[in-house]
Amino acid sequence: MAAHLRQSPAFFVSAAAHLVLMLLLWILAPAEREAQQAPQITLQHTEEREVVQQTLPDEPEVEPEVEPVVTPVQDTVLVDRATDSDQLADFDSVDPSTESAMQSDQWSTAVGLHGGAAGPYSQRGTGGEGGPGGRATPPSVRRGLQWLAAHQDDDGRWDADGFMKHDDPALATCDGPGNAVHDVGCTALALLAFLGENNTTKSGPYRENVRRGVGWLRKQQDPETGLFGARLSHDFVYDHAIAAYAMCEAYGLSRS
Repeated sequence: MAAHLRQSPAFFVSAAAHLVLMLLLWILAPAEREAQQAPQITLQHTEEREVVQQTLPDEPEVEPEVEPVVTPVQDTVLVDRATDSDQLADFDSVDPSTESAMQSDQWSTAVGLHGGAAGPYSQRGTGGEGGPGGRATPPSVRRGLQWLAAHQDDDGRWDADGFMKHDDPALATCDGPGNAVHDVGCTALALLAFLGENNTTKSGPYRENVRRGVGWLRKQQDPETGLFGARLSHDFVYDHAIAAYAMCEAYGLSRS
């Protein structure tokens, strides 16, 4: 055998030796067992509930629609309760030649110069003593007119921010000055107070105050545009509107 091995090629000898070693390793070292995965158990708590099915209510019965009965409404006639019954007149029976622009007392008792529409002011401008309609002037109104008359400037205006220059030195000075740009509006408001108590440019205890106030407002009117006063503030049209109202009242009562 030794002679045969010496005569054998080195390759076969090496292959045989390796084969023998591999057989020994396979016998002595068993193959690894595959790792077995431990089973996992999941516990889930369940609670049984009894489900009660709700019963839906029955649908309400729908009554058939009934068309409403429409009752015609008669027009309501507005009558001034403060006016005497002998001053009330039927709308159709008013004399068309009346001087009042409103020929009925159905709608307003505070505006208008003559006729039923003027209500308690229907007798203004007739030259009678006292307040409108011949009634006595209340004491508070008399004192207010006295204060206005005492604080009128010589040129006829009422000074919005300087009226206190006419205060009685023996009394406390009046406060609350206004804005100088509103002399036109203040003068017009003062005139309306006198006109409302039956004072005109021709009659009444304050006719001279009315005459001077109207004269001053006439001088403030632009002959081209008709605007009373100037565009001195963003609300100049307020002064113009009140002045136009006062001038119309003065003309309607005085016919001058």
